[in-house]
Amino acid sequence: MHGQIGQAVERKALEYDSPYRFAELILIKLWKSQWLGIKTSPNLVHSLELYIVIKLYINRPTLMNLKDTVRKIIKDNIYLTLATADNIPWATPLFYCTDSDYNIYFISQLDSIHTKHILKNPLVAFAIFDSTQKEGEGTGIQASGKVHLLESKKTIEDALKYYHTSFIPCTPEEFMGDKPYRLFKLVPEKIYTQDPDAKVDKRVEVSLSEIK
Repeated sequence: MHGQIGQAVERKALEYDSPYRFAELILIKLWKSQWLGIKTSPNLVHSLELYIVIKLYINRPTLMNLKDTVRKIIKDNIYLTLATADNIPWATPLFYCTDSDYNIYFISQLDSIHTKHILKNPLVAFAIFDSTQKEGEGTGIQASGKVHLLESKKTIEDALKYYHTSFIPCTPEEFMGDKPYRLFKLVPEKIYTQDPDAKVDKRVEVSLSEIK
């Protein structure tokens, strides 16, 4: 009986790019007796649940692993690629630091293209990855969020608890008045990373609330 169940589950799983997505769907739809063409009973439901746990999750990267992967990518790198847009799109590499909630801090000059874009449209996209990874073995994060220009001395002081650079002195006065640089806070809203179980390159969203 369990062998027949396993074969039926595997045939259905092949229709999906990701076993995680398949597992979610099957757990939601187990009560529908005709979904797998097998009459559903409590014993069958239990057997299917056990099969999914064993076959799809044990010895595979779990969603928790993906959260750890995202944390590691953010912590192990120091540069991100920021994409902004006004009338034209623009991308720029930026040194960054983060706080414990994975908010991102960076500095830029007021006359830079991406700063001009941000002041008109604070919605951005960004990517973080290690460019020294081998082809076919690399991973990174793709994300979107909103950038805030920090203008008051208090917000700048708070940000400087996390942002550190040897490039210029890190005092509030360096990011105010007639100084050329400003300090920004990027608040991520969506984060994606590579789905390790997809048959083709495919991203999967990782919950921000769960990586904090």
